[in-house]
Amino acid sequence: MIGGRVVWPFAEKWTLAVGGDMGGFGIGSASDLTWSINTVLGFILSEKWSIDIGYRYYDMDYSKP
Repeated sequence: MIGGRVVWPFAEKWTLAVGGDMGGFGIGSASDLTWSINTVLGFILSEKWSIDIGYRYYDMDYSKP
């Protein structure tokens, strides 16, 4: 599996994170290909607390012989 994520603090208490990953690649009994893309909007309440809301799109290509 490979992936990455970027977090952008666009205001004093707001952040936006965008990420994605890919895996499977037909290795062993794994799926042929899986991938996902996600985005998260966060609001920082304090040093230890935040509220996040996000969306993830996930797809899997799996074929059995």
